Amino acid sequence: MGWNKLISSPQTPGATPWLLRHWDLLLLALFWTGVLLIRIRFLSLPFERDEGEYAYGGQLILDGIPLYRELYTLKWPGTHLSYALILALLGQSIAGVHFGLLLINTAAAAMLYPLARCWLNRPFAVFATASFLTLTLSPAAHGVIANAEHFALLWIVPGLYCLDRGLRRGRSAPCLQAGIFLQAAVVCKQPALMFVIGGCIVCAGAALSDLRCRQGWRNLAAYLAGNGIVGLTLVSLILYWGVWDDFVFWTMTYARDYTSQNSLPLAAWTFYQMLYWVIGGTWPIYVLSVIGLISAAATLPWRSSLTVGSFWLASGAAVATGFYFRPHYFLFAAPVTALLAGFAVQTVADRLQRPTWLRTGWLVGCAASLVFCFFIERLILFRITMPVAIRAIHPGYAFVESPLVGEYLKERLPADGRVFILGSEPQICFYAHRRSATGFIYLYPFFEKHPHQVAMQQRLIDQVEAAKPEYVIVTRTHPFFDPDPNWEGPLLDWIPRFLSGYEQCGIAIAKPEGVSFFDFAPAQPVPLPPAADLILYRRQTPSDQSIPIP
Repeated sequence: MGWNKLISSPQTPGATPWLLRHWDLLLLALFWTGVLLIRIRFLSLPFERDEGEYAYGGQLILDGIPLYRELYTLKWPGTHLSYALILALLGQSIAGVHFGLLLINTAAAAMLYPLARCWLNRPFAVFATASFLTLTLSPAAHGVIANAEHFALLWIVPGLYCLDRGLRRGRSAPCLQAGIFLQAAVVCKQPALMFVIGGCIVCAGAALSDLRCRQGWRNLAAYLAGNGIVGLTLVSLILYWGVWDDFVFWTMTYARDYTSQNSLPLAAWTFYQMLYWVIGGTWPIYVLSVIGLISAAATLPWRSSLTVGSFWLASGAAVATGFYFRPHYFLFAAPVTALLAGFAVQTVADRLQRPTWLRTGWLVGCAASLVFCFFIERLILFRITMPVAIRAIHPGYAFVESPLVGEYLKERLPADGRVFILGSEPQICFYAHRRSATGFIYLYPFFEKHPHQVAMQQRLIDQVEAAKPEYVIVTRTHPFFDPDPNWEGPLLDWIPRFLSGYEQCGIAIAKPEGVSFFDFAPAQPVPLPPAADLILYRRQTPSDQSIPIP
């Protein structure tokens, strides 16, 4: 079923030194080492808010608090559980999480190589693996951030390999494993469901190609059984946690409303903008993948074309889920894009046998294109500091200031103290290792059009008033300070009344160069909307002298 058979050398194994016979693997090892060194440089990159959610969720799990009880999220729990494991093994720190990302990305790339070898000759499988490492490192695609897509890829890549091996060899056990792996990817990030559907299409196509052979149907049944095993495990976990109703509401009811808000014209414009941004640093690989896709459609037998087409469409559908096209969504396309790029290099090289210099120039040029990708993104990858890097990736957010604010709260709040973040910065709760006064760690749902908006606001108000948090954090980068004219609900009127019982105790002001200004004893209150990026409020006691809030 492979695209090409391995071309055996006419020489005996011992005719040339091992280093010369495996020059391509040595180059891959050298390239891989460079990628690892770059990732080590990014170990101290401050968390952005998605990482903050996963880290805070993992922290709650380690403290015995299930998801969906004190942390509301539309995501399934796979990535939160993975974070909990990383935090338990590598420590509850930024560096520990990013070292875990390094290991996960290394494992995914290590499993991509044997998948590529099923379809490509060894030098071109090496190129595909190097392309995957480049795509998943790109700062434009948020590759240096420990997003859920990295954890999903850890399961998608072996799932594709097992499915390919099972169908080629006519064995059901690898198809069962493929179902388990691909469904595990869905538990980490729901858009990976598109790969599950792609696998169903490939298995069904193989079964229908020979109706008299029962093995094809056994493979399909084994694949579906693998998916079912993971699905039942997830349901059992949610029931064990006792949060079934909240799980269904957030990951199904609200998730449906969330993913149906963007219109097609807006989606098309968003896709254009994000595509231009994401492929800007790795466009040579994407160009090669287009060449590879055209070559595959023109040269492969129909069953192989069905496999390629199914998973290419699955990658695109996963990126397009909800029509938001976040940069990190494009990581879903990395495995298929890398494999198609390798196929393009091999196909053209096979057609350029003569003259030799032309074939050599093509291969050298393709290898240089990978190095060129690093040159394009050299500023973030090699030059600027980590505070400036996170500002470049996520401009306008208080991610640099969050660690110091977290330490400030950790020193002053008791272990059971609560904090209310009037914004969407769950990473502060992780840094402080203190629980949020509400399960609404993101306040974006209050500004989206859905039938639950008013009920959510009242639920937040009830939770915060019951928790009586010692500290409140107000963030500047939030639509509370520029609400929609058609706003509905009690929240905007409640906020100033609630803050009247608090006094300002600190401000943080971000600067573009990554250095922040902190003042934990401001002489004058900062007005709302705040001139600072973060404002800290402390609950007043009866003995405190009231400081009016403008």
